[in-house]
Amino acid sequence: MLGNDLVNAACSKLITNTWTLWAGKPFTVFWPAQRGKLFRDEDFAEFYCPDNGRPGVPPSLLANALLLQTHDKVSDEEAKARADYDLRWKVALGLEVNERPFAKSTLQVFRAQLILKEKMCAVFTRSLELANNRGT
Repeated sequence: MLGNDLVNAACSKLITNTWTLWAGKPFTVFWPAQRGKLFRDEDFAEFYCPDNGRPGVPPSLLANALLLQTHDKVSDEEAKARADYDLRWKVALGLEVNERPFAKSTLQVFRAQLILKEKMCAVFTRSLELANNRGT
């Protein structure tokens, strides 16, 4: 659970810092302009095999979903449901209306990798620090 607390704390810090800069506008309103600047799939490329199995969910999408989940203080199941059906989340994540972007277990495995794989966590943390330093 300690690792999960670290991921949540990092997400919470970024949310607090960016929300203050955006004068308290709803997170889902200002986040679409920021999501592509913060997490890029290329940053996570070394952790995924491009030609093994079915196409994966972009890690940038999962990282952004973790931020929204932390912001809204919802469970993995609720985060999955919101990504599937909540238009505010769809806009914030850059999804089409009919898209069902990930399974609950996919979000859980991504978070577990952030916790267990030091290099992957470093990519995630570096992105958060960059945002905090830039005032994103």
